[in-house]
Amino acid sequence: MSISRDVKRAGAGGRTSVRAVAVALMLAGCAGGSSSPKPVDGSTPDAATPPPAASSSSSPAASSLPELPAPVDAGPPPPEPAAAPPTPPAPPKVKVENIGMHVGGGPFDEPTKEPFKKAVYPHHPAMAECWAKHVKRTKPFDVGVDLLIEGAGGHPKVSNPRVRLEKGEDDGFVPCLIGVFEAIEFPKLERGKSGVSYSLRFTPTP
Repeated sequence: MSISRDVKRAGAGGRTSVRAVAVALMLAGCAGGSSSPKPVDGSTPDAATPPPAASSSSSPAASSLPELPAPVDAGPPPPEPAAAPPTPPAPPKVKVENIGMHVGGGPFDEPTKEPFKKAVYPHHPAMAECWAKHVKRTKPFDVGVDLLIEGAGGHPKVSNPRVRLEKGEDDGFVPCLIGVFEAIEFPKLERGKSGVSYSLRFTPTP
């Protein structure tokens, strides 16, 4: 049925209503529309949508690569070894010993001399150092000094050093030896203030 025929019929007979004409127009519009089927859900199909890409896991190149080992944590670097302590110098090759003592006012027995010997003996190595620095001889030699010690003890006053140095020997030995005696700490003396004449022998050793 065409639109023109419906109009003519309406004009001629007057029996066809305007509603019939409208229905005819609607049917004509439907007939001229697209014949493409529409999806049931109302969406428009997209013909340009590309096919899904192949999974990378199926690639032969990817599956043939070897697995790298996991990095190993080596930890902090080891500490540097501590430096070895310096080797102490060899002791001087000389023996120091007491060969005589005179305590002013007496008595002259060993119990009276013992406190003085005990105070001086620990300083023999320092006296040997004086010998090693300043004396050049291979035979024993003797040294004497006078000490004045207060009754309360403490450091003595040193005087009248007695030593005979040979030609070529350093006269620095005497002040070195006096310095060692002056550093000695004597104990309190029950006898009170005392004067002591002290003699030593230095004997070179092989």
